[in-house]
Amino acid sequence: MKKYFIILVFLARTISAQTNFSMFPQKNLVPQFTANATAHRMSFEKNIKINNFFGSIGTIRPLVLAEFGSTKAEASIAGSMHTTLQKSPGHWQVIDVAFFVDVLFDVALTPTTQIRFGPGHTSHHLADDAFELLNYKKSINYVRDYYQLFAIQHINFLNGFVYSGAFYNYIFRIDSVRVDTWIFQVGAELFNTHISQNIFFYTGFDVKFHGELEYGTSQNYQIGIKYEQGDRRAIRFAYNYHTGLEERGQFFRDRTSTNTLGFYVDF
Repeated sequence: MKKYFIILVFLARTISAQTNFSMFPQKNLVPQFTANATAHRMSFEKNIKINNFFGSIGTIRPLVLAEFGSTKAEASIAGSMHTTLQKSPGHWQVIDVAFFVDVLFDVALTPTTQIRFGPGHTSHHLADDAFELLNYKKSINYVRDYYQLFAIQHINFLNGFVYSGAFYNYIFRIDSVRVDTWIFQVGAELFNTHISQNIFFYTGFDVKFHGELEYGTSQNYQIGIKYEQGDRRAIRFAYNYHTGLEERGQFFRDRTSTNTLGFYVDF
């Protein structure tokens, strides 16, 4: 046993000596999942047809980057708050609030292939205005604790990347306890076309398959313009078409078909 312990210590010291560590790196290894409606970022969307708005504030912050040969690994924390606002004469009404928190571990296996995994939590709530001004009678206790695993592949001839992965919900409560369920997610950002310095046209889509609802889908299709720096920070203006199941937990049974114009900041 002592021999194996000495070998493990030697291997750990060898790997440590050959690994470069950077604290608080400026660049995220994995790009933002552009059309994901619940991404960690700052956003503000306007429903084109009615006076409803969708907003979020949040970010993904890298904590440490490790480089071992051609392989890179990054640990990050991420959090965001998402809300729905309804504009009425003289005031705003806050309909619902959703919180997302993730601990992310990203690994760049090659310059074009990455994986992401880690635990996370989300809870979705009705806000006071929904009860007091809009006469909602009862909220849903919507809570999910999960592990996620994603693969990201950059495709040069499409000028973009695709991703696919899954959430395993080990705690899931909505109208009933629904543990051991899955949510699958696929998406892409494609056809990045250079317009001028740091400004690009792009398209994207995101689809989630909800195991708690017989794998019905939440879909978003996006087309827009972005100003992007080399550290993956970006400002975007985009049109979205949301369709399928609601991503807001308080309305999880509802289906939507919504056109929005949005402004996004990826920190």
